[in-house]
Amino acid sequence: MPGVDDQESAAQQELSQQLVQLQGENQALKRQLDDLITRARENEQISKRLQESELKALAAQNLAELAEVLVNELATGPDQIITVMLYDPEFELQRIIDAEPDNEFASFILPVAALERLKGLLPDSLEPRLTAIPQYHRDFFFPGSSIDIKSTLIMPMVRRGELIGSLNFAYADSQIYHAELATDILARTAAIVAVALENTLNQYRLRRAGLTDPLTALNNRRFFEQRLAEEFERAQRNQRPLCCLMIDVDHFKQVNDRHGHQAGDRVLQRVSTVMAGQMRNTDVLARYGGEEFVVLLPETAAATATDVAQRLRVGVADQVISLENGEEVSVTISIGLSLYDPARQQQDTPKVLLAYADQALYRAKDGGRNRVERAS
Repeated sequence: MPGVDDQESAAQQELSQQLVQLQGENQALKRQLDDLITRARENEQISKRLQESELKALAAQNLAELAEVLVNELATGPDQIITVMLYDPEFELQRIIDAEPDNEFASFILPVAALERLKGLLPDSLEPRLTAIPQYHRDFFFPGSSIDIKSTLIMPMVRRGELIGSLNFAYADSQIYHAELATDILARTAAIVAVALENTLNQYRLRRAGLTDPLTALNNRRFFEQRLAEEFERAQRNQRPLCCLMIDVDHFKQVNDRHGHQAGDRVLQRVSTVMAGQMRNTDVLARYGGEEFVVLLPETAAATATDVAQRLRVGVADQVISLENGEEVSVTISIGLSLYDPARQQQDTPKVLLAYADQALYRAKDGGRNRVERAS
């Protein structure tokens, strides 16, 4: 039978073991607390950095500035790529990107005409996707990637309860994005980027409203003159041809005199629609004034531009335009074509290019109308 001393010794030993266990648990808790504090500080720093980037995104005046925020502010280094995908069913964003003289940001801001593929990659709850995606989806979200993508994070962007796109992260390190990653901070950033994109598009729409002809919905003369200077400078810089078409509706005064100005307006609207249908995204079609229109064809040789002009001429001549009173009219157009050719030694300016097209137009009208004349 154990003595009192033995019992006390056993109790002390048990107490000592409990103390050691408690010390171990305390140390483990301390390490967890230190980890939490460290993570909280890191999250605070990340949140502060992202907040600064978000404010810059909201202040962006155009897509190029927004893309710069994505590349220089949100990305943490050369091993990371960030893109924004935006639902663009009316191709509005695509037209804006195509119309920009220098659109290097096109690989970072991605229009998508249908959301089915994006929806298929996200849970029904629209939660972020952190699992690996196959190569053809990587090409979809990160076209022309300059890194060997090892991990990805697809953050849905939601506005007014509807999916409108995604904020996409790719990294060369396979350990960066994983299923346990907390994404609440980045979810806020995705929401801010969605608002920034909407703000940027609204600014384009406001500027566009002041650069659009209200009757035909084409670009107006002010817009054309801006683009003429930009495209001419780019043609000189890249040593590429640039063609200009000056277009006039033949005998338009007779339409107004015989059928009234409302009939004249309908003719201009129909002619505009026919010509707009022949344009590429990179071409610029504008109403220059009255019954005159003008077209810029970037990186287009004279022979190709002549073919375009002939298609415009034939397309308009083939139209039978119904008027409100039930009558029908047909009109023709005359076209003057001028070319900036970097291979020629010349001192052309944008105004000279336009003046040459105007001179060629007058020759087309003097030559009988419904024809195309090229500036010599």
